[in-house]
Amino acid sequence: MIFLLLVGFLAFGSFDASYAKTENIVVIGLNYPATGPYRAEGVQQKHGAELAVDEINSIGGILGHSVKMVEWDSKSDPNVTTNNVTGMIADQGVKMVFGGSSSATAIAAAEVCQKESVPFFCHLGLCQGGYRAKRPSLFVSRVLQL
Repeated sequence: MIFLLLVGFLAFGSFDASYAKTENIVVIGLNYPATGPYRAEGVQQKHGAELAVDEINSIGGILGHSVKMVEWDSKSDPNVTTNNVTGMIADQGVKMVFGGSSSATAIAAAEVCQKESVPFFCHLGLCQGGYRAKRPSLFVSRVLQL
């Protein structure tokens, strides 16, 4: 699933071609709770993300570009998340952010990504029917919980 999202985002313009010429690496950011009340979910997010990155890179990356993941601890705190995601984008040049273990942290990440036009993929939080219904966005996606 993450692979398809990355390919879609890269193929449809969120990937700066000039970056590809100087670096053959696509940097993505995982904002996850390594600590705090959602730590158990965070550990699983990190393991899943590592497996996905390894698998993507083992088949040649995305459009020939290797994937590197940077990981920041949200501490299950929306204020920390806002700082994390801002730093990932500004300081590390991430092309996509994912994570989110609670609605509060997912919304904080989504708001920064929307403002910066960086895709955000949430796989756990983002309240049932909440964020997208109130704030439609081309840059925010989530896994539907059935």
